[in-house]
Amino acid sequence: MALLTRAQIDEIQQRLDEGMSPEAIADSIGRVADLDELDIVTIRSVAYDLVNGEPVRASDDN
Repeated sequence: MALLTRAQIDEIQQRLDEGMSPEAIADSIGRVADLDELDIVTIRSVAYDLVNGEPVRASDDN
């Protein structure tokens, strides 16, 4: 999971907007989807980028 889709990034943003921390988001998605550690780190990194206002590119962006 090198890049996330726009829908996945939007889901992370929604959870951030609901007050979840990047760590909680990554742990929650990782447990539900049974992801490996690298995928969890990717989710956490994207969440931190969103919190910091950094641009996040999706795998399905043109």
